[in-house]
Amino acid sequence: MNPNSAEDKSELDRLGVAVHDISSFSTDFVGHGAFAEAPDVVRTIGAQLTAPRPAEADTQAVIDARGEATPDAAPAPLNQKVETQPLAPLAAR
Repeated sequence: MNPNSAEDKSELDRLGVAVHDISSFSTDFVGHGAFAEAPDVVRTIGAQLTAPRPAEADTQAVIDARGEATPDAAPAPLNQKVETQPLAPLAAR
């Protein structure tokens, strides 16, 4: 979708989607710094991600030790054993 196209903008508006072009905030070649230069955008995205979702209020995801989502099964017991071993010395430079 192109938010500059009237047809696409109309569809984005219908869906309630807000598009923010923050590419001008970037100070690096690849554009990764754009978010660091635009903290308001980061806050807005974070607020959307952490907002309560009433439709999911009665849903809880459980992931077992095998990495499978099994809501009816009890979670696998945690391995409480801690193993340690000394690190090898660094080679002389």
